[in-house]
Amino acid sequence: MKKFKLLSFLLIIALLTGLLPSFALAAEAPEAIVPETVNEPEVLATKAIAINAETGDILFQRDADVTANPYFLGQLMTLLLIGDALDLQSISLNDTVTASGTFQTGLEGATVAGISPGEVLTVEQLLYLLASPGYMDAANILAEFNSGSVTAFVAEMNQRAQDLGCTRTHFVNATGMPTDGQYSTAHDLALITAELLKKPSISQIMQTLTYNIPATQYAGARTVNNENLLLKSDSSVYYRNAYSGKTGGVTEEGANLMAAASYNELDIIAIVLGSQSTDTRFTDAVNLFTWSFTNYSFRTLLSSTDILDTVPVEMGSPESVSVHAEDQIRMVMPVSQELGEVRMEFSYTFEQSGEPLHAPVTVGQYVGDVTVYLDGVEMGTSRLVTSTSSDISRIEYLRSQLDTLVHTDSVRRMVTVLLVILAVYLLLVIFYRIQRSLHLRSLRRARKDRAIARASQEIQWLDIPQDQNGVPVVSLPDQEQPAPEDSAGEEAAVYEQAPEDIGEEAPAEEQAPEGTEEAAIYEQAPEDTGEEAPEEEQAPADAEEAAPAEEQAPEDTVEEVPAEGGQEYYEEAPADGEEYYEEAPAEGEEYYEDAPADSEEYYEEAPADGEEYYEEAPADGEEYYDDNAPEDDSYLDELEDQEGFFDEDDIDLDGLDGPYHK
Repeated sequence: MKKFKLLSFLLIIALLTGLLPSFALAAEAPEAIVPETVNEPEVLATKAIAINAETGDILFQRDADVTANPYFLGQLMTLLLIGDALDLQSISLNDTVTASGTFQTGLEGATVAGISPGEVLTVEQLLYLLASPGYMDAANILAEFNSGSVTAFVAEMNQRAQDLGCTRTHFVNATGMPTDGQYSTAHDLALITAELLKKPSISQIMQTLTYNIPATQYAGARTVNNENLLLKSDSSVYYRNAYSGKTGGVTEEGANLMAAASYNELDIIAIVLGSQSTDTRFTDAVNLFTWSFTNYSFRTLLSSTDILDTVPVEMGSPESVSVHAEDQIRMVMPVSQELGEVRMEFSYTFEQSGEPLHAPVTVGQYVGDVTVYLDGVEMGTSRLVTSTSSDISRIEYLRSQLDTLVHTDSVRRMVTVLLVILAVYLLLVIFYRIQRSLHLRSLRRARKDRAIARASQEIQWLDIPQDQNGVPVVSLPDQEQPAPEDSAGEEAAVYEQAPEDIGEEAPAEEQAPEGTEEAAIYEQAPEDTGEEAPEEEQAPADAEEAAPAEEQAPEDTVEEVPAEGGQEYYEEAPADGEEYYEEAPAEGEEYYEDAPADSEEYYEEAPADGEEYYEEAPADGEEYYDDNAPEDDSYLDELEDQEGFFDEDDIDLDGLDGPYHK
């Protein structure tokens, strides 16, 4: 018993000792992510490459463009085409596939899952058989199910490779079996892998370590194990940052491997071709990952969270919106390299169409693109979307509609017609005002001429001498001279000849100054005023003796008036000269026969009989001529300034008879 216990103890110690290196490697692997920077990773493969899966930037390469036999890695393109079909939903993971009788063609000596013709499996089960162990019979069954035949499927594989930019790749079969005419490079296989990892369903299958397939009518249950040791924590080459991979078998050139790992936002794809052994291919991949994560990092050139620009919005409230990049643009750069000059170039859709951005605008609305340049080199392009929204402004909308209406052809023609009409109207108004001004000027000139003519007649009636230009010349003595006896006698006779029916007596104190013409005027007050002249009211001393009330005027005063008509004429005439001629006898026509020769001009605005002419005239002849006097009466002012010239306050022309009213 003791021997067995001791032997068991020794076996346990030996087992633990054998496991220590594996635990040490597994523990050291994560720490190897950030080692000291080295110039080049330690890689034993003849052909290798490390690229950033997101940007395609090449971080390390060794003969990456030299063609080689991809062997099992040719199945990467088979998986990619099935992933495309799943994205297009032309097939689904749950679709059942019946193995045909032709899928085994060309599989002599190939690694197969033992699928029989007529056996029914799902698309998902066939993908698990192909992705990890790389069973070639599953590849042919999927190729026939997707494209109808293996030949058609291979043609699609080559076309897809060209679309990805794989310039040194050509496929002959869908299984990846080495054959003449089938080749690829480490770089092309990296491009195919980068596109394949974008397929969520395929990427998930390649990360799965174990998958169980239930039994079918031709075979029992199957268990599929992932052969990528980088994903297995109990493996000596376990790498915790690895998330996908596919083994490629071993050829006469060496072992192949595809692997992918992510750290610090970097997503690195490593392709190893022609490594020394199945174990060293995993070591080469880990060294590529460690070196890449240590020496490179992401530099963000364009962030998707930064506001890049503001765009005006037509009829918007607010009037502009902010925009940002839909996707960030960044590149992998050596950590020791300084970032150069970053420049952005915007291209808006509304600028290309020639129309402004119209409201309403919603958040996330596509408005253009932005291209980023680093030191003049284009690094990428992202869509521009709005960060804020803008509703339509009613005021701006109405203004826009009005502006659109104004710029229509019909409105333009209408406005043109209105402008022409307005211009014609203004011209007519100007022409009318000019003609009216000329007419008013001619009226004022005619009125002035008539006023001058009337003034000239008045002056002639007053026997005022004039010079050769018709300007009155008056030279009066410094002291007032008594009126001639005959004049005083005539004026006295005029007032003595007042009608008897006045009925008023002049006040005793109302007497005209002695020796003036007014003496006769005041003595000859009409009798119909109702007042009796006082007894002491005498004519001037130097005049002839005043005649009694019933005495007639001297013969020389009434020569032009009939003897009887004069008496009746003054009896009915009122004191106001306005109505003086209204009830004049017919003989009054002869009164005007003695008017001056130019009396026609004098009465040219008055009616023919002169009756209505004086109806509207003021009672005072003085005011009448004031209102109708010519504008320029300065010569009369000069006459008035001369001493002795008649004063309107001293002489009442309305009370005089004779030629003064002709």
